[in-house]
Amino acid sequence: MRLDLPEGLMGMVFDLDGVIVDSEPVHMELLNGICAPYGPWMSWEEYVPLIGGTDGDVSRYLAERCNLPFPGEELLWRYHELLAGLGEDALPAIPGVERLMRALLSQGIALAVASASSKINIAKSLRSAGVEHLIRARVSGEDVKRTKPAPDVYLAALAQLDLPAGACAAIEDTAVGVAAAKAAGLYTIGFINPHSGNQDLSGADRVIRALDELMAEDPKKMRDRPGIREQ
Repeated sequence: MRLDLPEGLMGMVFDLDGVIVDSEPVHMELLNGICAPYGPWMSWEEYVPLIGGTDGDVSRYLAERCNLPFPGEELLWRYHELLAGLGEDALPAIPGVERLMRALLSQGIALAVASASSKINIAKSLRSAGVEHLIRARVSGEDVKRTKPAPDVYLAALAQLDLPAGACAAIEDTAVGVAAAKAAGLYTIGFINPHSGNQDLSGADRVIRALDELMAEDPKKMRDRPGIREQ
């Protein structure tokens, strides 16, 4: 198997929700379950703009929207309790993600996760997808002062990998994620996930609809790819 990626790649940084696990519908259902007694049910159209934000961003929005009788911090506590109680298969892995990760590792390419999500959500999601043991570095929105579209989570992931941005690529499913990865200097792949809403991924270097597009059984089917630039 050949990877259909730029030559010279040394690291791949994955977003979490919508790239490793198809989790957004699950998160929306959990949040609605908490807020339902206090306000109207949140529609998918209303939820989509929250995708890519931190847990704190979402909790503050819902606390105001539903006039919750408890602070956003308690909303997060209840949400994390529900998340922890989900079965291991409740957050389905994106098709092909483990296969891609193993192919990358077989080529000596280090793996990282850079997500605006909480550490609890990252750990739960990686276990649910069965790829926790494949990831060398992980960065949460809790680890940085600024989250996406600022590049901080990506810069922190690069620091953990001890690799330059010019030797790494990122996979993102949201506009803010693409902006963050590009701002950090990574070659950026936009992944169209229908459950991530109608995201503008035009800022990415390449856009795909399936992770399997990054793997080519037949090298003749690979498109020409520029090499990773030197720093």
